[in-house]
Order: sequence, then C-alpha cells, then structure tokens
Amino acid sequence: MDTKQQLKLQEWSKETVNCYLTEVKKVGENIATSFYNQSDLSRVGECDLMIIGINPGVGCRYSEWDEKNNITSDFLYYGNPCFKGKSNEVVISELFCWDLFKKMHKILDNSGKGDVLKYLDRFVISNMIFFGTLKAKDIPKGIDKEKCAKQTLKLIEILKPKVIVLLGKESRSLFKNVAGAQMKAITPDNTVFYCFYNDCHVISIYHTAYYRYYTNEKRGIIGNIIGNALDNPSNKIENI
Repeated sequence: MDTKQQLKLQEWSKETVNCYLTEVKKVGENIATSFYNQSDLSRVGECDLMIIGINPGVGCRYSEWDEKNNITSDFLYYGNPCFKGKSNEVVISELFCWDLFKKMHKILDNSGKGDVLKYLDRFVISNMIFFGTLKAKDIPKGIDKEKCAKQTLKLIEILKPKVIVLLGKESRSLFKNVAGAQMKAITPDNTVFYCFYNDCHVISIYHTAYYRYYTNEKRGIIGNIIGNALDNPSNKIENI
C-alpha cells in the first residue's frame, strides 16, 4: 500500500466526517439521516475502477442511528460498518450478494475485466452524497448536496482511478455541477456519457437498477467501453 496515499485518505476522512457532522447539526438530528462511505479505503491500493452512485439506499434518522456515538475521524476511511472486522474474501463474497455489484460484474465480464471486482485493492464503491435514504429524492431538504459532493471529488483526486463509472443521471448531474465538467453522449442512443476529468475516464451510465435497459447487447456495449478505458488510461474515448 502507498503510505502517502493512505495518510491522505485518513486526512480526507477526518475532513469529510466534520463536513457531514456540520450538515447534521445544521438540519437537526431528527431530519438528517445516517451516513457512511462504502469501500474500506484502508484496503485500497492502485485504484483501477471507482463506481459512484448518488447516495446509499439504506439509512435511518440520525437521531435513531446506532453508530452515531461511534463516529471518529477515520469513520469514513474504514467504509461501510457492515464490513468491519471481516476478511477481504468475506467482504467480496458479501458484495456479490448486492444487485448493483452483480450487474457491474456482468457488464465488466463482457470485456474480460470482471476480475477487477474480485480484489478490494483495485476498486472503490462510493457515492456523491453519503447520507443514506431509500430514494435519492428523500435526501433531507437543507442538506448542501454540492458541498457533500465536493468531498467525493476530493476522494477522486487522492485515488486517481483509471476509470470512474457514474450510476444514474442524478449522479452525473451533480458531478457535472461540482466538477465543472462537460459530458457528451458517446453512444448512438445517447445513454452513455463521457468526459476526461483530472486524467480519469468518467463514464456515466444508467443505474443498474434500471433493469429493462440492460439487455445482453447493452451490457456488451458498456462493458467494452469500460474495458477499453481501463486498457487505455491516457487515451480519450471518442464516439463509438
């Protein structure tokens, strides 16, 4: 592991925890929800792939959250509390029970890149906003979404992944706003968007929950786009 990177990630965690606690205090514990990062960043090495959704789909009111008294500066560094104390093998096994993870693996397998998701040091799963709600529209009013998303951009800057996959238009829209990035459609059906941001390929696709979109053909097209980006980290993607 790169010690300098780990120190930067720990500092990022401390800063981001303070950011989120400030948002909780602003809107109140009965309005704010629980928050957490997904991947355990202490296990990450050279990041090939970063998958970013809009926010976790599971959460509760902050005032009712069992973990609220266990929040330390490295809380977000160690990721989702459900992975705490578990081996890499067990964490990977549990991730493969997630619908999102299984579908991303199928997509990547189309270009022979499925193995990326079998090693915790090679990928990161995160969100633009860490407050957990069943649906993105339920993120508490008063939460500064762009302020939260800027912390995710800082995480990107530290990890420097070869490829970022944004899941869903909400994630893409927020990324564009905070990054000041222009994303263009690169598929004939105008459903896959792309930009080259801070030397990273950024590919926006439909959220994997939109099951009707993900035919074998669509999985193949998207898998090949991501695979090509992973194989050519320095070459911008043009229209396909």
